[in-house]
Amino acid sequence: MTMLNGKSTAGGVLCALLMLLAPPSKALLISLEAADTSVASGEQIGLQLWARDLGTEIVSGFELDVNFNSSLMGFDNSLFGDALGNGIDSLQDSLQGSGSINLAEISFLSDAELEGLQSNGGSRVDVLLASLFFTGSSVGIAEFSLSFDPLFGGVFGSGATDLTFDLPSQPLLIEVQAALAAPVSEPNQFAMILMMFINLVVAAKFSGRVTR
Repeated sequence: MTMLNGKSTAGGVLCALLMLLAPPSKALLISLEAADTSVASGEQIGLQLWARDLGTEIVSGFELDVNFNSSLMGFDNSLFGDALGNGIDSLQDSLQGSGSINLAEISFLSDAELEGLQSNGGSRVDVLLASLFFTGSSVGIAEFSLSFDPLFGGVFGSGATDLTFDLPSQPLLIEVQAALAAPVSEPNQFAMILMMFINLVVAAKFSGRVTR
């Protein structure tokens, strides 16, 4: 019995060591990204909400808040991605609040169908959850961040289970610059020549009158 207990203890220690040495599972990353870091006042800029580093997980739904400076940026509209059903096989909802946009989508597709949409050639791919469009309204540095309701929000996987995920630790910064001045058209060359000719004619007539 002592030997068995010793073996059992040694096995437990070995398992614990293996668990400590095993690489930690990589959490899903939810990111908010933009192709540009600045926009002119009155111009539009697009942001993309991504789910990256899926690993073996599938995304079957999400509910997230995009927070922004409403004094510097005006929200225009949002478009959901097609990796959860494209609104045909999913329920989509976008709700604008004061300085925030709540985005939610729940898929009706099976795990196998979702895996097919979220893979390419057998390899998992990053999932575009939504695109959002804003227009710069005032000069300044606009901050964008992500948050979620811990009770009802988050990112969901197979069987609508909660997935472990990370949010960006720093806000996305977009500089709103002064509106670009309207380009001044160059004067027409023919019109300039014509005006010079008219001036010469008028000057010649006036000179003739003075001489007489």
